[in-house]
Amino acid sequence: MVETLNMGNNQLNDIFPFWLGKLPELRILMLRANEFHGATEEQRGNLEFPKLQIIDISFNRFTGDLPSQLQRWIAMKVVNASHLSYFQTKFDLTVQDYHWVPAYVYSLKLISKGTERDYEKIQDFLVAIDFSSNSFEGCIPENVGNLKALRLLNLANNALSCHIPPSLGNLSNLESLDLSHNNLYGEIPTDLLQLTFLEFLNVSHNNLTGQTPQGKQFATFDSNSFGSNPGLCGKPILSKACQSSQVSPPPLSSEEDQGQEPVLELDWKIILIGFGGGLLNGLAIGYMYTPEWLKKYLRRMRQKRREARRKPRN
Repeated sequence: MVETLNMGNNQLNDIFPFWLGKLPELRILMLRANEFHGATEEQRGNLEFPKLQIIDISFNRFTGDLPSQLQRWIAMKVVNASHLSYFQTKFDLTVQDYHWVPAYVYSLKLISKGTERDYEKIQDFLVAIDFSSNSFEGCIPENVGNLKALRLLNLANNALSCHIPPSLGNLSNLESLDLSHNNLYGEIPTDLLQLTFLEFLNVSHNNLTGQTPQGKQFATFDSNSFGSNPGLCGKPILSKACQSSQVSPPPLSSEEDQGQEPVLELDWKIILIGFGGGLLNGLAIGYMYTPEWLKKYLRRMRQKRREARRKPRN
């Protein structure tokens, strides 16, 4: 049974080989750096991949939406780190009176945490998706958040144009997340603060806005992780501080609920007039526009001060 298929770094020119999804034991699929093209959503029933743990189709010419059938990839949902072992195939050989079981250990190259890495041995619990450097567009499927065994997710260098789904915060084993060089917009969801194993993050070269999440793993990332997003802010990660949000007004008192003016509410137009025509004239005009109840209050205060001055001192 086929467990590993590595056809990377060739000149294969074809659509996605959908029939591979029916291989019941396929665990590693490497199609990177070829001339594959077209959509990956054309034959929805053939992308089951029941045991797939690593898929790399980067540096091709795939188009359309990201495959929504990710939720069928059962092996990526179950975390299996109970024991340390490696991807390998064993052969049972017998020659005359000799019998032995040699093992072939798989190896591959994979972009991990921003750099290409040679995996001379592949740990059995490694789960990775690399769809980078294609022409995928649309949104990142929400169901990606169901693949809780994922450790590497690379969707960089595409044309994705949507929000970052908060469901990515469910990927509790994720170590590397690269969403750079897309057209993603909106805020970075604070749900990503739940990714306590995240060592590498790159969301640069998008259209993201708002404040970067603060604390936890985000405190370990530098500004390069967020660069070329003019709308992003938030120190100390970025040099651009966010503008202070407007303070919400306090709850209305019972008197204000009945329609009365709040005490000491001034019209900004009056202040501008005061600066334009002189402070004295501005105050006079301001008094003309002062609510009648406030005028009465000010007159009572002046009357009390006069009476206090008239009282003889002991």
